[in-house]
Amino acid sequence: TNLIPWLIVPLVLNVILVLLQGILNGIRAIGSLAITQVVQGLFLALAAYPVSLLVKSGYPVAMVAFISCGLLGGVIYAGVKVFRAELFSRSDFRRAVLNKADFTGFVKLSGVIFFSFFLVALVLLAIRLMATDIGGLAYAGYLDSAWVISNTYLMFFSTSIVTYYFPTLSSMTSEEDRSRFVFQAMRMVGIIIVPVVVLTICLKGLIVNALYSKAFLPALEILRWMLIAGFLKISGSFLGNLLLAKQDLKVYFWKQLTIYSTFLLASYLIFYRLESLEGIGIAYCLMCLANLLFLLGYCSFRYKTNYVRAFSGSWTIGLLLIIAASISSWNETETDWSLISAWMGGLAMYCLMILKPEERRRLFALLKRRSA
Repeated sequence: TNLIPWLIVPLVLNVILVLLQGILNGIRAIGSLAITQVVQGLFLALAAYPVSLLVKSGYPVAMVAFISCGLLGGVIYAGVKVFRAELFSRSDFRRAVLNKADFTGFVKLSGVIFFSFFLVALVLLAIRLMATDIGGLAYAGYLDSAWVISNTYLMFFSTSIVTYYFPTLSSMTSEEDRSRFVFQAMRMVGIIIVPVVVLTICLKGLIVNALYSKAFLPALEILRWMLIAGFLKISGSFLGNLLLAKQDLKVYFWKQLTIYSTFLLASYLIFYRLESLEGIGIAYCLMCLANLLFLLGYCSFRYKTNYVRAFSGSWTIGLLLIIAASISSWNETETDWSLISAWMGGLAMYCLMILKPEERRRLFALLKRRSA
């Protein structure tokens, strides 16, 4: 309890950092945003050893300092970049007027996003209680480890959506430009995300063992479903952000409320019937699939664009590859390197198939120059 008052320090630093990152994002300084993340990690790495010595010597407040170090590094770097950009002069502040329409739009958007995060946390808490009721703290630990792994490895892509995809989509005024941008994004899903998901599926036993221990291997029975669901979730988020960009907030609000309420109910019914964590994984996978199908139907009908075409062809083949990889290593707890080598060859052919002829020629020319 003595540490709680000190937690105001990282809280304030985090608020400042979010503000500075928002400004950098607004001026499209994407490179500076990426470096800000690197600087945070560097500050944490430098502080890790001194903090461990202080904690060992009986100064637990050093843990708060450790949490603050990364945020402080990010604030310093982002603050310098914003200051050097000379965005705001005194005359700008004198002319600044609060626009009621912009303020109302901001409150509505932030309110819907906050509700979405709060709902996810609430549903996850309820499901954790269900898992504890059947399998005790062990089941809760398996659930948490699977949830962390299935969401963390895709964080790079979700961060890219927030920092680049959504602001760019929001700035477009033409429906044709928006649809073209969504189609381009789905090509990137095939080229980048499908290989990452397939390799994560093949390495899931090694990942659980490395990040946790062999005692957490039972988490694989829910993780294998969540990894498939992760691909559906990240694919659906491209269309979900289209709703936000179009200010279709009521539909987004009710969609989130409906799918997560259904997820909670399905988890309850399947989990208590099977008395296995796999029931929660199945329910989560079904929720992500239902979310994607709804968004495909609604966006195609509401915005008069056939977004189903963006999810046909290479995306469908990618999904089949993910399912096939999951089936081939369904009950595996040890890493089969020969299987991974085979999948890497298949994924290389899949990525080449997605590339356009001109892109393939440029890629082969680049490889030829590098090998010369």
